[in-house]
Amino acid sequence: MRRIFWSCYVLESDYLAELSALPQSGIANIESSIPLPGQYHTHSDVQEEEQSSLYFLACISMRRLLNRVHHVLYAKETGVSLDNARFPYVVSELNHQLEEWREFLPVAFKFTIDTQETSTEHGGFLRQRYLTCRSVIYRPYLTWVLTTDIINTSDEVLDSCRCCLDACLLHILNLRAFSHTVLVDTWICSLS
Repeated sequence: MRRIFWSCYVLESDYLAELSALPQSGIANIESSIPLPGQYHTHSDVQEEEQSSLYFLACISMRRLLNRVHHVLYAKETGVSLDNARFPYVVSELNHQLEEWREFLPVAFKFTIDTQETSTEHGGFLRQRYLTCRSVIYRPYLTWVLTTDIINTSDEVLDSCRCCLDACLLHILNLRAFSHTVLVDTWICSLS
């Protein structure tokens, strides 16, 4: 049941992030009270089962981070993405959390932030999620530059805009089919 709950949570969160007018089930309101999936028997090979479990947990933790990013930066009433005095600090903290997520990944899912092949397809897909998250985190800088006087923009702000655009470009360059994904994941990648 926990695995089903967390699968529904990830899918619903992905849909709501791209199509915000959809009605919400309320699943996000209770996610912090539901334990993460425990042991379950999905593969006959113990090592493959462990890798599958770790991948699922990595997907859940990335989705939770993406939800946090969307809420803190872009929530209609409380988001700070348009507050030039506040969002740089929030962006810095969210980027720190994203980098901690990447550093904590198991060796089988490690990836570089470029177009090099990953050792597993799971790592390749997690890189896509990482790049999506990075572009969403740094998007307020791009909005800021596009709505203000570019001539007087600091190098720090321009570097942050570059982070957003580089993440988008790398995401596009790394788009490929992953055998373990289905239409839902392809749809999410194409929207990103």
